Amino acid sequence: MTGFDTVQTIREYFEVVRKELKTPPGQTVQFGIGFIGWITDWMEEHDQPRISAYLDELPAAIWLAFGDDLGKLVHKVKKYESTRKHKTKIFVMVHSLEQALVAANEWKVDVIVVQGVCVGGVMDPFAVSYSL
Repeated sequence: MTGFDTVQTIREYFEVVRKELKTPPGQTVQFGIGFIGWITDWMEEHDQPRISAYLDELPAAIWLAFGDDLGKLVHKVKKYESTRKHKTKIFVMVHSLEQALVAANEWKVDVIVVQGVCVGGVMDPFAVSYSL
């Protein structure tokens, strides 16, 4: 997961991944980065916007988790993507049935990841993901 990484660091990640995967610029990179919602919210408002720089690299996926308003970030991604052919798959981590229903019905994300109660580095056997 990222959030504190600079725009330059994100671009460097993609440079390395493009080289390793032999993916030329202008083509979708089969790679994704997770963004911590509360950090990303703060960074988007107070520093260089990371999400648009990330999406410029044509990633296959973006993962959003741990935020007070992940819907705002989902809408930001969808708005950015609405102006181009490439579509980044949106993964969102939720922690309740209510959040899952909002992510599916209102945000219309591509993948919902349901995290159980054992977060913080402990493998949770009840965490599942469901692709819509």
